[in-house]
Amino acid sequence: MGDSKFDAATRRAIHTREWAEGIAARMRTQSSAMSLAMPLGRRDALGLLGLGAGAAAAIGGGAPAFAQARGGYTPPDGKGRTLTVSVWGGSTEQAFIKAVVPVFKTLTGANVVFETGSGGERFNKLLAQRNLSTVDVFVNSGENVFQANRVGKMENISPALVPNLAQMYDWAKLFPYGVSYGLIVFGLARSVQTPALRSWTDLWRPEFKGRLGMPAIGNTQFPMMLIMLSEIFGGSASNIEPAIRKLAELEPVALSFFWGQWADAAKSGKLLAVPEFNYSLLDAKAAGIDFAFDYPEEKAIAADNTMSIVKGSANIDLAHAFLNVTFDAEVQAEFCATWLGSPANKNAKIAPSIQGRVPLAADILDKVRFFDLGFIATKRAEWTEALNSRVLAKWK
Repeated sequence: MGDSKFDAATRRAIHTREWAEGIAARMRTQSSAMSLAMPLGRRDALGLLGLGAGAAAAIGGGAPAFAQARGGYTPPDGKGRTLTVSVWGGSTEQAFIKAVVPVFKTLTGANVVFETGSGGERFNKLLAQRNLSTVDVFVNSGENVFQANRVGKMENISPALVPNLAQMYDWAKLFPYGVSYGLIVFGLARSVQTPALRSWTDLWRPEFKGRLGMPAIGNTQFPMMLIMLSEIFGGSASNIEPAIRKLAELEPVALSFFWGQWADAAKSGKLLAVPEFNYSLLDAKAAGIDFAFDYPEEKAIAADNTMSIVKGSANIDLAHAFLNVTFDAEVQAEFCATWLGSPANKNAKIAPSIQGRVPLAADILDKVRFFDLGFIATKRAEWTEALNSRVLAKWK
């Protein structure tokens, strides 16, 4: 038995090494992009309006001076060096470990260490490190990366050092200092015995009174949901009053940042519906919670998981290489097999292990909505205060 397990582990290690070596060899033949200005994605115009000199300076900042020469991609020499990546734990960290690290180490010779924690914890830690940061690559929500850039924490990404940017969807190119590695969707989840949820307004169906889950007020997706509800109930992003009044009518039995916080209520039948991420339901199903995901007719909310490079990093060359590996089409397929999100590389395919469970981004783009993260960043504190005082007080 022991020998069999050893043999299987050895075979897996050999397969991983050969897979990584093949990708690294192919990447060395890539042509380097020569433009030093990342083309703006389709949301940038909205995200940069009205944000003053801070955002303008971020866009105008120069890219790193060590642009590649023409010809094949020349990875940096990382022997004896260590790249530090700040990322969520769980499936996201595991996806980087399984899919990105083997190729990156083969390509550069560098080691990788991860600093893990919640998005808010890691964002606050980054801001607290006023001078030299201990982190090279910062992975967080698009909004947190946007905020970090506004205070001068992010380096503009040079496409010359990340040739795979040319294969990324426009929606993934959030800013010159952030790129999303994949798409996950925040919509409506419900017990499979419950009729489909066709609209965000279905959260107010009578059968959900006292049997509903809701995102915690500080949930990353709450501002987007608040805008959506404001528009549905007669308001707008500039007038959230209608949504505040309607939200106060609900009687949720669970508030959550992660699906596990409503899992027990769902297992016991006390919770029938909850706004949630599509990929979370795959983990929930594996834990014995049989919930389905619905796209509301008003559209679901696209969520950004953004990679960025920390300004002042001593490993900016390695950080660019780490992004380039992550954005490779074959690496993306392997990454998403663990992370369970949709790849952001146009040429990536869905791995056989997740086919039929995880969609290609192109197949769901007409069902999702992207939001102006810059505007949300300026309103979150105000909206959080209103939600805490006028909605959470009622829910308790």
